[in-house]
Amino acid sequence: MQSSANIVAQGNKKYQYSWSEIDDIRCLSLDSLDSDSDSRICILDQEFVVSVLDFNDTPQLELVTLTKSRKAFDAITLTGDKETLQELTAQIETNFKTSGNSEERNIAILVNPVGGKKEAPKMFKEALEPILQKAKIPFSLFETTSSTFVSEWVQEQDLQKYSEVISIGGDGLLGQYLNAIHQRSDWETLIRIPIGVLPGGTGNAMSSTSDCWNAFIATAHIVRRRSYKADLMAVTLDDSRYVASCAVMWGVLQNMVTKADDQFRMFGTARYTVGVFHYLLFGGNDQRIRVKYGV
Repeated sequence: MQSSANIVAQGNKKYQYSWSEIDDIRCLSLDSLDSDSDSRICILDQEFVVSVLDFNDTPQLELVTLTKSRKAFDAITLTGDKETLQELTAQIETNFKTSGNSEERNIAILVNPVGGKKEAPKMFKEALEPILQKAKIPFSLFETTSSTFVSEWVQEQDLQKYSEVISIGGDGLLGQYLNAIHQRSDWETLIRIPIGVLPGGTGNAMSSTSDCWNAFIATAHIVRRRSYKADLMAVTLDDSRYVASCAVMWGVLQNMVTKADDQFRMFGTARYTVGVFHYLLFGGNDQRIRVKYGV
């Protein structure tokens, strides 16, 4: 039996909340107490994004979730007495393992406005920014203006003051950041700062492999601090060291990709196809490489 303290309301409807598991996934259940309704609202752990408690006027708790399609956000506003809403908020933090609205967070956000379909600024405005504001998580926005912007920014910034760095762009933007921090003497510290990605590029390989295939899912992971460790590949050429998160290319494939990026960017996502046909028709320069490996 639930106590009366577990009663909340959404509009004119009253609900009794409880916790359960559905296929081993934690679920917050809101069961209607109206005699003419047997409706139930179930918020799954994987759908939950953030909770916002507000006592300014009427005590209320806003629960932001992903929609069933996971391509947008939805919100449920609950009202009730102050103690009940505070208790529900505490239970959410425990059961959904959220970090709350931590004042210790300070996020740096890199946006490439010309990557892919040029949707990175829109992703920030529609997905990431409103949720960070709701969660009261401080952030600083940096929009790239040239191909050397990231490397210069990394050298100038006190990166250790940031709790996370978010890349809104393609795999190239992420690669620029990773390579730039490896040029710093404190790179072993900087590489431990979590990196978030929103898929604002063409291929978005890193976003796809980390279950961030759209901006809304990526935002949910970022706000809830869901992270995992990923391997990097390091390649040394003479005295230069390069780092890659997805792939290292050499020869024909790299020639085609470089030509597509440099000469056929006006074709958008079709530029790689154009680059391949151009290379096959007109050829390219041969390149030789000597590879040494050990186990």
